[in-house]
Amino acid sequence: MKRKFFEIIGLITIIAFVSIGCGSDSSSSSDDGLGTAANPFLVTNEAELRKVGTGTDGWGLDKHYKLMENIDLTGKANWTPIGYFRGDGSGGYDYAVFSGSFDGNNKTIKGIKINDTSNTANSRTVGMFAIIDGPDCIVKNLNLLDVDVNILPSNAGAVGGIVGLGGEGITITNCYVTGSVKGGEDVGGVVGTCGDGNATVTNCYAAVNVEGNECVGGIIGHNEGGNTVTNCYVTGSVKGDEDVGGIVGLNEGSVENCVVLNSSIIRTSGTEPTFGCVIGYNDSARGGTYSNIYSSNITLPSGVASVNGTNITTWNPAWFESIGFTDTWWTGKLPTYP
Repeated sequence: MKRKFFEIIGLITIIAFVSIGCGSDSSSSSDDGLGTAANPFLVTNEAELRKVGTGTDGWGLDKHYKLMENIDLTGKANWTPIGYFRGDGSGGYDYAVFSGSFDGNNKTIKGIKINDTSNTANSRTVGMFAIIDGPDCIVKNLNLLDVDVNILPSNAGAVGGIVGLGGEGITITNCYVTGSVKGGEDVGGVVGTCGDGNATVTNCYAAVNVEGNECVGGIIGHNEGGNTVTNCYVTGSVKGDEDVGGIVGLNEGSVENCVVLNSSIIRTSGTEPTFGCVIGYNDSARGGTYSNIYSSNITLPSGVASVNGTNITTWNPAWFESIGFTDTWWTGKLPTYP
């Protein structure tokens, strides 16, 4: 189950650079951007946000976007994830991959709601972006407030606040998420599954209550080999049955300079021992490593084999900076206790 998505991820990588549902660019003016990296499409309102990746007016999955205004979706219609990867009902897969870039421009998107309790496909990927892939694919400077992601049945996989499934070479940086994310397997506050290598998640934090079954993490549910998670911190609770951690549930990559603050790590059922303040299960046989990780007096389930890091009882911005949180993006975002 843990590797179910990546038997075909190599194929997805190949097609990620093909225009999928891009349409023509006939009705977009230069004032609105051209969808290139140098001149991205400019997103100014709800209608334009929902147009990203649809192909309408040339706003395709391989284009580049920049958020220009804060957008409030509170109480609005369910969010349709950008791209998709799901079962086709006959044992195969159907997918459309976002391979462009999205610059949140340090604006906020509030109230994204993805509530699907009728889904029957057991490999569906869900987030603001369902699936992203490719070395030119970057999601950055994005702030999601009060997300409400609730996907059933319990075996729905790759569920995240920002990205459900991240493929080879992607970058997610300078992002944060608040709210609630609930799924089945591979569930994370920022990314559900980060797979296929050379992916980077850095300078992110999550104040999210995350719940799933297996591979559940405050930042990433399942971090595949060759991927790096650095300079991230979390608050909130993380709940699951197996491979449950404050930063990463199942780690086969690298976790560095990460901090878990006042989170509760909760076993919802079963007796599995793979729970940790920072990492639920570190699979060193597949390349899992970690360094400079910290947590704060978190109560764990009994009988667990934990990756907890160094215990800390007080912190402030200067302490965070001393361990590597020096990017100017962190200004005003680092907590103090007590």
